[in-house]
Order: sequence, then C-alpha cells, then structure tokens
Amino acid sequence: MALILSPVVFGIGGVMGLFVDGQDTRTPAHYHGMIAGITLAFIALFYSVFLPLLKRAITWPRLSIASVWLFGVGQALASTGLFIAGGHGAARKTAGSEQGLTAFSAKLGMGLNGGAGLIAIIGGALFVWVATTALLNKQSDD
Repeated sequence: MALILSPVVFGIGGVMGLFVDGQDTRTPAHYHGMIAGITLAFIALFYSVFLPLLKRAITWPRLSIASVWLFGVGQALASTGLFIAGGHGAARKTAGSEQGLTAFSAKLGMGLNGGAGLIAIIGGALFVWVATTALLNKQSDD
C-alpha cells in the first residue's frame, strides 16, 4: 500500500510545484508533498525489506497498514491545505496576524493543514511504534 500511496503523494507535491509563485504557503505545500512521498517509499522498504532481512516480524500488522494510510492521506491533505491557503495569500514563514489569513478560504486551508497534519503525525507515531516493537522482538524462524 505504501508503494501505491508514495507516488500519489509525491505526484501531488510535484503538481503543486508547478504553481509555486512567490512567498506564500504553496512552496511548503509542494515540498511537504514531495518529501512525504519519499518517506512513504522508505516506510514500505522498512516493512517489506529491512524487517524480513533482520528476521523480525511485525507484531501489529493492522497498525502497520494504518500507519501508512494515516501518514500518506494526512500528508496529502495537509499539503493541500497549505496549497489552498497560499493560493489565497497566506504568507509562509510568518505566524499569527502577520500570516494574512483574511480570506475564509485561507483560514479553511490552514485549518485543513493543521487537522490533517495531526493525522499524519499519528501515522508517523504508529510507524515508530510498529517498527520499534518489531525490532525489539525476538528473531522469527523464517
């Protein structure tokens, strides 16, 4: 699943890069999508290649799947929120009232970024949990 979501999220970030113009939040939307796509590929490699090479079994297989979905979808939506906000004038590298969130759509985009970012963080934390428990378990007989 991670190898399917990886190019999708990477592609979303790539398409956003075509519209980067100026100092708004479309720039971080672009690179967050690109980096998240690469991260998903490494998560897939860890689950499907590195753990078997180390003869470690995933203790929580459902959580491993959930980690991929939560991280991938969360990052795609968070990037989309940044892109929407930037398209409506939200400045990057600013905070508070200086960010220029006057348009409702900019506020909506930043809200989507925050909520979806939390989902992605949960997915990343699940990955750390699944990976750590697999690495600390005894070697499998395979």
